[in-house]
Amino acid sequence: MDDLDEWIWCGHCKRVSLRREWKQSAHAGSVAYQRPDDRQCPYEACGKSLHSQGHPYLLMRENIPEWPETPERGVVYDSPQLIRMVVCELH
Repeated sequence: MDDLDEWIWCGHCKRVSLRREWKQSAHAGSVAYQRPDDRQCPYEACGKSLHSQGHPYLLMRENIPEWPETPERGVVYDSPQLIRMVVCELH
């Protein structure tokens, strides 16, 4: 699979989209910006950073197997397991 065809789950809006759909950040390429290739979530009213909020859906699904094998655009994927995953990462 091409990286651009990879499903990415946004930790902010909790929806998925293909990596290719993430928009080039308005700050990308500026001298002061540290991540010149960063992208933003394509969903309206989200726009969070791929670097900080984008997670490969397949990796998320490994920890949350009740999520479907093939996700659907626009569906919110959330789970109580997410809280446990974050707590484990912090410790």
